[in-house]
Amino acid sequence: MKLTSFKNEALGFNSFEGYTKGETWNGWSCPYFTFEQSKKVLEIYNQFCKIIQKDFLAYYDSEIDAFIFPSFEEIEVYSVLVEKGIKYYPIGSFAWIWEDMEDNSSKKLDLRQLS
Repeated sequence: MKLTSFKNEALGFNSFEGYTKGETWNGWSCPYFTFEQSKKVLEIYNQFCKIIQKDFLAYYDSEIDAFIFPSFEEIEVYSVLVEKGIKYYPIGSFAWIWEDMEDNSSKKLDLRQLS
């Protein structure tokens, strides 16, 4: 896995350090975060939720070692993945609009295409 930074516009101007395997979902990055960075994602997410939807705060469930993100439609569960003895949490992978800050060339508009 490669270390990089990710952002999600729904989470403001924050960036989150994470890892990538080069996987994409609908053209968007699929990050894997350490526990510490997962807590940061959770905290920022909940700050926005307190403003918009107070009944759906995310949390960490230590019994199943997963981050839980309730919403109006479903409950998203991001369980731990262990690779080479290191724990990663794929928060929002294959579901959220994450942008890899170091490899976002596919998201940039090529003005030559408009000519």
